[in-house]
Amino acid sequence: MKVVKLADIEEMKGEGFALWQLVNPNTVGSKNAMLFVVTIEPGGRIPVHKHGSADVSIYVLEGRGAFSVNEEKQIIEPETALYVPVGAGIGLENIGKNTLRLIVAISPPIDVETCPVCGIKIG
Repeated sequence: MKVVKLADIEEMKGEGFALWQLVNPNTVGSKNAMLFVVTIEPGGRIPVHKHGSADVSIYVLEGRGAFSVNEEKQIIEPETALYVPVGAGIGLENIGKNTLRLIVAISPPIDVETCPVCGIKIG
């Protein structure tokens, strides 16, 4: 068993958003999953991007966001999950007045060449 604390993970900042890679091959040696915490500031957004051959699941902890998956758009609020099919493009925008806070699970793990938004190169 490996335990990871958010406070011990390097914050990776983008323009208007930040992410922390809690579970991945580098932090715990996982081979089949990644787990992130993501925050998007009010008015901030993560541009449309893809995660290659990985499944992506998102759970909203706080805030209100506009999510686009390919051409489909959806408003998502706390205690709501969103599934992104393999190969789909996803974009996220904070449309609320408070920070949008998410948990993102990706399987299998990806690297920065697949998704530059996700940050560091795996392996």
